[in-house]
Amino acid sequence: MKKQINSGIGGQAVMEGIMMRNRTVYSIAVRKPDGDIEVSKQPCSDTLSKSLWMKIPIVRGVISFVSSLVIGMKTLMYSASFFEDEEEEEQKRNMSPEERKAYEEKEKKEEKAAMTGGLLLGIVLAVAIFMMLPYGIRTLLGRFIDNRFLLSLLESLIRIVIFIVYLIMISRQKDIQRTFMYHGAEHKCINCVEHGLPLTVENVLKSSRFHKRCGTSFLFLVVIVSAVVLMLVQALVNSDSHLTRILIRLLLIPVIAGISYELIMVAGKYDNPVMNLLTKPGLAMQRLTTREPDASMAEVAIAAVEEVFDWPDFLKNNFGYRPTLAEAAHLARKKLEKAGFAEAKTEAEILVCHAAGLDRKAYPVNRERILSEEEEKRLAACLKRRLTSEPVQYITGSAPFYGRDFAVNKDVLIPRFDTEVLAETALKELKEGEAVLDLCTGSGCVGITLALEKPVQVTCSDISEGALAVAADNAARLGADCTFVLSDLFEAISGTFDVITANPPYIRTVELAGLSRQVRDYEPKSALDGGADGCDFYRRIAEAAPDYLKEGGRLFLEIGDREAKEVTGILEEAGFEAITVVKDLAGLDRVVTAVKAEKDTGEADV
Repeated sequence: MKKQINSGIGGQAVMEGIMMRNRTVYSIAVRKPDGDIEVSKQPCSDTLSKSLWMKIPIVRGVISFVSSLVIGMKTLMYSASFFEDEEEEEQKRNMSPEERKAYEEKEKKEEKAAMTGGLLLGIVLAVAIFMMLPYGIRTLLGRFIDNRFLLSLLESLIRIVIFIVYLIMISRQKDIQRTFMYHGAEHKCINCVEHGLPLTVENVLKSSRFHKRCGTSFLFLVVIVSAVVLMLVQALVNSDSHLTRILIRLLLIPVIAGISYELIMVAGKYDNPVMNLLTKPGLAMQRLTTREPDASMAEVAIAAVEEVFDWPDFLKNNFGYRPTLAEAAHLARKKLEKAGFAEAKTEAEILVCHAAGLDRKAYPVNRERILSEEEEKRLAACLKRRLTSEPVQYITGSAPFYGRDFAVNKDVLIPRFDTEVLAETALKELKEGEAVLDLCTGSGCVGITLALEKPVQVTCSDISEGALAVAADNAARLGADCTFVLSDLFEAISGTFDVITANPPYIRTVELAGLSRQVRDYEPKSALDGGADGCDFYRRIAEAAPDYLKEGGRLFLEIGDREAKEVTGILEEAGFEAITVVKDLAGLDRVVTAVKAEKDTGEADV
């Protein structure tokens, strides 16, 4: 008997979404009215799942059936909560926080009562329609037919007809048709991974929308099993009492459900002619309860699956799967998005390329290349570091600046796009052959860029030996002719310069603790802390810079978006002239420029 690979996951369609269950957890993914996908993960009650009852055949089927009903009702109500009418939403918006809290608590109680009532009503209606109605018709036919076996057979056929007519009727409703499309997406996702395909939208859409372990198949099996069981029981219990017959049917419902559960589990595990024949009627019924989904529905289904099921691990263990660069980037992106990283897509592609030893520009043409085992391990290590908030640039050891890649490590501040405004502003003023001093050089991104863009003499200085080593390495690798000096600002500097540039520390000390974790915990504090008001380094530079600037020499300082007034005041007090503020592309103050005042010789014009 050929065993079929079983993922162990299953679910159901909800309003504009899908619930997916995997053992002790389930997820609900809903496409909200604004188009975003909301994903929630919840634990299942595992009290019964770990009990001895779950090891007893048939009994475990009853427990699983009831559990599925409860979770199904919960998830339906949860999905419906995203589609409240506008009037109710407006009412909530106009409430005070206290009123809103009380209203929501009342709403939860009402929802719980509605769920319980709905569940009970559903069971009663199901019993009435599929058990009692066929029996009632059988009783009427009993006036004309004496054969007990024939009556039992007719009752079973009537039950099957009612079931099929019911499915046809509900399948014609427009709202239900969308739910059936999500039902198809759920099946396609499960079939996708159980047939060894990576869980992508393309693979999901080309997978089958019919699945052996479907709830529709289960219900159809219930109808068939009930026919067989009732016929056997009635052959053993020969009673003309209507009450006895009704009680027998009611008492046998759990037994029928339990037997049907065992049969569908076996059918889902094995692939052979007998099992395939057993599941064919149920699969045929799924033509009524599933529809072909669109790509957006496949995305919702994938989101639900990925929340509770490690499909790459499943494919690796069962099919020897290795991801392509694109698949690895998708999986990495999901992990980063879940952790709250805003640039998850970009970062995922950068890390995948780094692990594969590729330049990011080569990603589009290498998307379908399969990662080696060693590359997968490197990617896993990179993701582990990123998920602790370590900056991507430190993980890859590289950061872009002015069209070039600069090596970086934890000794240097990561070059920012904003700092390109400093380099750009200085380049506009620089003349051939001028001497430039780049203070607080860090990775050397500003000084090296000036040296590469114009024929000027650049000296780069920094108080950190580690930072200076990084800058020197960048200069050598990029071919920039720069001089490097270990110095606390001007302490070890000699000579004079036409231009001084600096991106000094300017974060207020009290604000350091409020910085993002990736800045606060990883970037060098010495490159961030600008003192109590953030202006300590500007004062020191303004005070000493005139002694190191030639007559008419220019000063270019990067600032934070709040320091312009303070820095211009400091420079004015130090005697600088022609002070201007340059804004960045976001319209924020980013660079202050100033010119050294010419000395007054004291001679009057003649």
